[in-house]
Amino acid sequence: MPKKSRASSSKPKRNTVLLGLALRQRAPSGKWRIRFLWGRIFGLFAALIVLGYLLGITALYIYFKERRNYSDLSFKQAFTIPFDYDSFKVKRGDYEVEQAIKFMEEGDFRQAYLFLIAGVAHSPGNLKGRMLLAEFNLMANKSPESAIEALRGGIPYAQNNVEYLKRYIQLLLKYQLDFEVMEVTEKLLANNPDEDTQTFLALAAATAHFYRGNFDEAEDYIRTYNLDDQLEGTLLSARVSWERGQRQAAISKLEFSIGKFISDEPIYAQLSPFYRSQEDYEK
Repeated sequence: MPKKSRASSSKPKRNTVLLGLALRQRAPSGKWRIRFLWGRIFGLFAALIVLGYLLGITALYIYFKERRNYSDLSFKQAFTIPFDYDSFKVKRGDYEVEQAIKFMEEGDFRQAYLFLIAGVAHSPGNLKGRMLLAEFNLMANKSPESAIEALRGGIPYAQNNVEYLKRYIQLLLKYQLDFEVMEVTEKLLANNPDEDTQTFLALAAATAHFYRGNFDEAEDYIRTYNLDDQLEGTLLSARVSWERGQRQAAISKLEFSIGKFISDEPIYAQLSPFYRSQEDYEK
């Protein structure tokens, strides 16, 4: 009978344990040892991370697409959510505003309102959404403050958006929030907006000061920003002079401005009560 070689008889016995992640070996001395297979462990760990990530992305995709009605979301876009959630949230908000407009066109105003609320919350800089939300609040006979608050939140994003600023300040003046007009116009003017926005803001500030009887401040704005080169500024300047008791000066400002602007109707409209007050019916 052939003899086993010494090398064969002394070879340590071994078998895998822990699902193949380690070896259980018996040394020549008879003791058992456990040796971890780190390559396999790290490979399995990496595979579990990838699998977990894919499952998480799939869950996010289903959640936003099905549960949150973000039907425009693609699986590829879902991959970026964990890395740039803020950007994703803004895109989602813009989509919700677009959907709100579609619901409005279809006559489903309840859904439109709900989508506007969500859209503005997710995309604070969506000025169109904010303006629509403000109008919804006004039409629903809610407190004017809810409409003003919707517009107020967009001011940091509306530095040179005259249309947006006009609607906001119109509401403030309508509900006699003159001090807020003074505050917001001062802050925005300090940021050196473009010329059209600057003129509008200065006129709004002068108007708010006029309503509060701050005639010196109103005239300062008119002079500093050359508002008397504008029709609205000329009308306001005349009203300031009139309220100061400088009635002839007020009338003269308006008379000298006839033919200066595209339409003289607003000038004649303001001159008429001035003339009547002066009992100058012949002019």
